[in-house]
Amino acid sequence: PAIRFTGDPNWLPFEAFNKQGEYIGIVADVLHLIETRTGINFKKIPSDTWLKAMHMANSGQVDVLSDDIGNEAVKSTLHFTNPYLKFPMAIVMQDTQKDFISDLYEIADKRIAIIEGYGYIWELFNKYPDINFVEVANIQEALLSVSTGSNDAFLASFNLSSYHINQMGLNNLRIVGQVPVTVKIGLGVRKDMPELHSILNKAIATLNEAEKFRIAESWMQNKYVEHNDYALLKRVLLGSALLIFLFLLWNRLLRNQVLKHTASLHKSQESLSKAQRIAHLGNWEWDFSSDTVSWSDEVFRLFGYQPQTVQPTGKFFSKHLHPDDRDILSKAVKDTQNGKQTINIAFRIARKDSKIRYVDVQAETITKHKMVTGLFGTIQDKTEQQHAELAFRQSEKRYRRFVETNTAGILNVEYRPPIPINLPAEKQLGLFMENSYTVEVNSVLAKQLGYNSPEDCQGKNLSFHIDASVPDNVKNMLSYITSGYKASGVLLHAKDLKGNKKYFLNNAQGVVEGDFLKSTWLSLVDVTNRLKSELALQTSEEKFSKAFDSSPDPMCITKLRDARFQYINKSFEQISGYSKNEVLGRTPHELNLWDDSIEGEKIRTLLKTHSQIRELDMTFLTRSGVKRLTQISGGVFHFEDEAFLVLEIRDLTEKFGLEQKTRQQELQLIQANKMTALGTLLSGVGHEINNPNNLVMMNSQILQDAWPEIAKAMEQYNKKNPAWQLAGLPYEEMKDTLPELITDIKDGTQRIQNIVGSLRNFARPGQTDEAQEYQANDAVQHALPLLKHLIQRNTNHFHLQLADDLPFLKGNPQKIEQVIINLVINALESLPDRESAVSLSTRYSPTVKMIEIEVADEGAGMSEGQLKKIREPFFSTKLDTGGTGLGLAISETLINEQGGYLSFKSIEKKGTQAVIHLPITI
Repeated sequence: PAIRFTGDPNWLPFEAFNKQGEYIGIVADVLHLIETRTGINFKKIPSDTWLKAMHMANSGQVDVLSDDIGNEAVKSTLHFTNPYLKFPMAIVMQDTQKDFISDLYEIADKRIAIIEGYGYIWELFNKYPDINFVEVANIQEALLSVSTGSNDAFLASFNLSSYHINQMGLNNLRIVGQVPVTVKIGLGVRKDMPELHSILNKAIATLNEAEKFRIAESWMQNKYVEHNDYALLKRVLLGSALLIFLFLLWNRLLRNQVLKHTASLHKSQESLSKAQRIAHLGNWEWDFSSDTVSWSDEVFRLFGYQPQTVQPTGKFFSKHLHPDDRDILSKAVKDTQNGKQTINIAFRIARKDSKIRYVDVQAETITKHKMVTGLFGTIQDKTEQQHAELAFRQSEKRYRRFVETNTAGILNVEYRPPIPINLPAEKQLGLFMENSYTVEVNSVLAKQLGYNSPEDCQGKNLSFHIDASVPDNVKNMLSYITSGYKASGVLLHAKDLKGNKKYFLNNAQGVVEGDFLKSTWLSLVDVTNRLKSELALQTSEEKFSKAFDSSPDPMCITKLRDARFQYINKSFEQISGYSKNEVLGRTPHELNLWDDSIEGEKIRTLLKTHSQIRELDMTFLTRSGVKRLTQISGGVFHFEDEAFLVLEIRDLTEKFGLEQKTRQQELQLIQANKMTALGTLLSGVGHEINNPNNLVMMNSQILQDAWPEIAKAMEQYNKKNPAWQLAGLPYEEMKDTLPELITDIKDGTQRIQNIVGSLRNFARPGQTDEAQEYQANDAVQHALPLLKHLIQRNTNHFHLQLADDLPFLKGNPQKIEQVIINLVINALESLPDRESAVSLSTRYSPTVKMIEIEVADEGAGMSEGQLKKIREPFFSTKLDTGGTGLGLAISETLINEQGGYLSFKSIEKKGTQAVIHLPITI
């Protein structure tokens, strides 16, 4: 039968007509080959417009139509064969566009032209629904609109666009990118002709790459072939004489135009090569008989070679295959020998630099005399895509591991349809349950809700497990909406598959796209058992609260395993300074309630062997840092498989402080009595020493007064007896020595008198009720004579630094001297050797208006624990060497009586710094 066929006179990849309506071009070549193979004679029906051809196809006037197999307009009436040509889509713009366009959305705001009614536009509409394309009548109009600027870009196949750009001489246009859409040209056959469809498919399958190439080449050549109108030619010949002159005149111009078009063609070829390089796509051809392979420039680069620097062969190609993938190519080649006409395989290659790349190869067989003589195809570098897919799979695997190993329940719901976010919150809330659709649940949540597997939860509505009538749920959902579709730590009332009540702590995050809420992710922690325990504990608290709150002694309940407070009474709040809310849920260690961390271990140690504690002495610290001396008693009880400790704390601070104060006063009285006795003893000893000392002092003065006369007599005697001696020494030596000896005797007696006076003054009872003004430097100077011997015995480096013009102090200087002596003695006794130093200094601090007397040493120093206890009576680091532990306690009392205070800093093995702070007289 005769098959009616029509096509497009404008877009050449389909078909073309000459001016007389005679059919020419690519489809003619295709049909010629098909007619040869099938024996079918086709009757060609010309059509002057493509839209008319579409109308003819849809109305049944056409049996076969050449078109893009993606044309949705004719798919209802025609069934397309496999494609006999494929053309990648290119983006054409003016050459001012320098950057390569890798994604059409980069120019989505531009005016992008496409040809009205052509099949490829349907795939563009589906792939880019948000882009408004400009439809034009044909390719010439489209290219001219881009060249003149009325449109910004044009989408067409690489081959078609580059050919027409060169033919039309549009030198300001170039290909600037590629679109992931392929024009696939096939034959549309009426759906009621399945046998014809099958025949044409088989005929197209016999076309080899060389024939397809000739079809495309014929199309290119025939498009702009000028078919002569002989009637017109006769009229032209009559005026040929005139035209010859014009022809010669314009010959040079035309020659230049040809050269210009040739340059444009080269530029287009360069653009194509650049596009291949950007897309990492190259083409190749393999001749089996000669084992020669021709590569495009991009294939050379893919294998790590500069273009045309090596002659590739089949063996050369195989050498670069990954050893594990060589069988893939061998099998594919064998398949072509067994009748397979196309190859689509993926494998790895090793570049020249040994780097591994992943490639995709598509190829078709080349046949000659029904024998497969080679392959023609493309190769594309897919390494980055492979790595991205691997990274995606790893990310997906990590995500699945996270979801399934998470101790919290994970839930993802989609809203079908999505919820408009511009609706009032109350209306959105109504749609939450109605539109929700469960799409993902992890195993943890599925089990908590009573399901056997996560798959059983798929498709469930939220209302199946969440009661929207519960006021707390309504309140929390409204808060989720108004806070930007976020929720954190919200209690959610739910029920499991059997209707049992469940409680979850909910963290949620909504996914908003545009003006719609598409889905919500929820992280749910099951707190049902915890809430039940808290309710039971609350009941227990009510039973204990009256007994606890009525007790005058502080009482508390803690968990035995972690010591966290569960309950405290009002007396505990009063003694500690903490409120109930600040204490509950925390540990004594976190609140720093024990003076020493070791004391907390006392309770745990006792409870390991005893279930009760009786009158355990412990030092309790209040919020303000005040120490309270307490006795603790308590016991262990169990509630719902949990062990608790109830403690009663008896405050003995006042009682102990009174006892300690009484004892300290007794000690001070004893010390005062000792000092009085010492004063009396020193007075007697001083009297006994002063009597002979006064005699020596008086006689030394007489000798000193008489010495000038004695010296004259001795000088006269020496003149008569020049060799005489005194005490076995020559007179000449003794005459200068004797005056010095007399002076030394006098100075020594004066020193004895000063030392005895200092001892008597130090030991004399002070008049505490009568304050007097004095200088801090004087107190230091009075104390130093009593320390001189100890200083010389213990160190070679004693430094004294007294500030000038210090303000006056008011008080008892003798008590200050006593404290200075005590601090210096402590410093000297702490030194490890005589090379270690002790310093004594005075200074004025104007910011606090106090005189500071500092005693610093390079001794053994003290630990932090020792430093806290040095003010306590009877604590001493020298108990094994005779220390009483009273020195600093008494010293602090004496300084406090003067309105001052003592401060200490110490570092182990580095030394100690003690400072007396005394207020000045204003």
